[in-house]
Amino acid sequence: MEAECREKFDIQEREKERKWDEKGQKWPKKRASWEVFWKNNMFKKTASRGGVDNLRYTYEVLEPLLIPFWKELMVQRHEPDEFECDILPYVFQQDNAPSHASKWTQRRLEKEGIQLLEHIGNSPEMNAIEGVWMPLRIAITKEWNAPHTIEWTDRAWRAEWDKFPQDRIRALVTRQAAINTLIIEFEGGNEFHG
Repeated sequence: MEAECREKFDIQEREKERKWDEKGQKWPKKRASWEVFWKNNMFKKTASRGGVDNLRYTYEVLEPLLIPFWKELMVQRHEPDEFECDILPYVFQQDNAPSHASKWTQRRLEKEGIQLLEHIGNSPEMNAIEGVWMPLRIAITKEWNAPHTIEWTDRAWRAEWDKFPQDRIRALVTRQAAINTLIIEFEGGNEFHG
């Protein structure tokens, strides 16, 4: 993606130079640089109200975390004592958040050979962990006063996760089994509002 954006930047700069030449103007002493353009323009254009956009998702999640993890899984999968016929392919699951569904994100995952589990719009929630996020957020805000640094946030999430009651986790897993039964009964529809 960066290469495509860089190409657009170069075209834009050549067009400016052509216009300056046509008008007989001198080129500015301080020219636009790719780094400043990328930082000031591209991130702002794709950012959405301070959330995670496709660039942030790619550079802070996919490249440093997911792709190395995926490569390690592939190395472990092909160790000599494994039986190829017994190994099912790994599929990566993410929801349809704009940063996940972005064509840039899709291209990056495809380039790495990471197969995705497709989600239809408004598909039923089939992940038991979803019931934990809001109680954890509330506990973190009460106990940690909305952490603002990465280290503080990491410490807060880990501490609250360790304190989260196992019986509540078991209840969420049990509830998910019931939801799965309803999903099968409604043939994948979301009418049951599980």
